[in-house]
Amino acid sequence: MLIAFLISLPLFAQEVAPKVQETEETAPVEEALPITVMPELIHFEQAPYPEAALEAQIEGQVGLLLEIDESGVVTSVSVLSPAGHGFDEAAAEAAKHFQFSPAEDPNGPVPVAIDFAYGFVLDAASTEGAVPEEEIVHPVNLEGQVVEMVSRQALPEMAVSILELGHSTQTDAEGRFEFRGLPAGQWTVQVARPGWISSKHNIEVVSGEITTAKLWIKNENYGRNEAVGVYRRKREEITRRTISVEEIRRIPGTMGDPIRVVQNLPGAARAPLGTGLLIIRGSNPEDSAVYIDGIRVPYIYHLGGLVSVLNSDLIKSVDYLPGGYSV
Repeated sequence: MLIAFLISLPLFAQEVAPKVQETEETAPVEEALPITVMPELIHFEQAPYPEAALEAQIEGQVGLLLEIDESGVVTSVSVLSPAGHGFDEAAAEAAKHFQFSPAEDPNGPVPVAIDFAYGFVLDAASTEGAVPEEEIVHPVNLEGQVVEMVSRQALPEMAVSILELGHSTQTDAEGRFEFRGLPAGQWTVQVARPGWISSKHNIEVVSGEITTAKLWIKNENYGRNEAVGVYRRKREEITRRTISVEEIRRIPGTMGDPIRVVQNLPGAARAPLGTGLLIIRGSNPEDSAVYIDGIRVPYIYHLGGLVSVLNSDLIKSVDYLPGGYSV
């Protein structure tokens, strides 16, 4: 069963005032400007073949009057030549969803009215001018992209279906999908694929407009009330103080000794007189170590603890690291 349509020679006109007898008080009626660009049908709505007419093998043609606004949308449908058997209602309802390119006069787009013949035939191949349903190219009126929750990555090869209409498609490499020629209304769009939790979205399709939607779907590896976050691990900072030999010589109480200067730094305590011990951050003296060019020196002071074993002329700087051992 195939349905055909045919446009008869249209009569395009703007609305004009009713003709009145001119008097001295009445002004002449301004003539309508000629139509320079005729409207063209860019979206054809296929009407269902009436069941009663199909069973009786009856064909028919309905003459319609279509009023089209400046944007090409059909605003009114009237039946001029009825055909009966349910053809009139089916043709009028389908014509409401037609979309035309705007008609224009010298000033730009204008509303027009056209005659339209909607034909119903049982065999489109035998009827000149008939358009089989499979050859009708509808414009895209629903498009969108499928994105994964949490990662926000576009998902290819996801099955997108409109449950009420039985239409389905797959997303491309960028996660995008589109549907053509959907009737206006509220539809349930489902996104599904093994490994992901199926999601349903209520989307409204408006006649003559393109609806764009971003659909989110969750991976089954994520818990229902869980989210995975990636954080940069906090790095341990080491307190480090470097003192040059010029500073050491200017610090009072050190007598120019490069080690005694450590006793004046934060976190270090002064050892008892003559012991030569290093007490840093309250730890035991044996828990603190002294290194010279990477070699550990077990006793940094001479016997009696008054003077260190280092000659200040041989020292460039002293590095003081009052940090504890890591685990």
